[in-house]
Amino acid sequence: HSFDYQRASGGIDYLTFMIKYALGVPFVVNSQMPVDRGFAVTYSPYFKPNGGSVVEQIIGLEDVRNMKEIITFMPIVYEGYAIDGDKPRKIMMITVYSKDLDTIISDIAHVNKILKVRTDKGISPVYAELTDADIITALKPNRI
Repeated sequence: HSFDYQRASGGIDYLTFMIKYALGVPFVVNSQMPVDRGFAVTYSPYFKPNGGSVVEQIIGLEDVRNMKEIITFMPIVYEGYAIDGDKPRKIMMITVYSKDLDTIISDIAHVNKILKVRTDKGISPVYAELTDADIITALKPNRI
């Protein structure tokens, strides 16, 4: 889903280009990147479940879905999802885009705070959270 943040931060919609190319439709590529292109981070929060349980509720899911900076929202785990082992499970994949790095850091922290998974064996918080330093380090070579 990198086409989402490429479209948002760089103005290039390469998914559309690939589809047009496959269909034989002519298109023009504008390779000039906007000066104020902003930042985008794709984040996949995980939780560590108890094996042999079933997901009853994903707490905070709608709040995450409705965040204005979320440009990709792809839930992976759902109510009724049966868990057969103890290894960490991806809850969702989101892409956060903003012209302001502090907004992205705040949004990821908000996701980490509100997102929890309730199974028939209890509530599991987000596992292996991104920190501010992780986000800044990931973006540093490109923008800072």
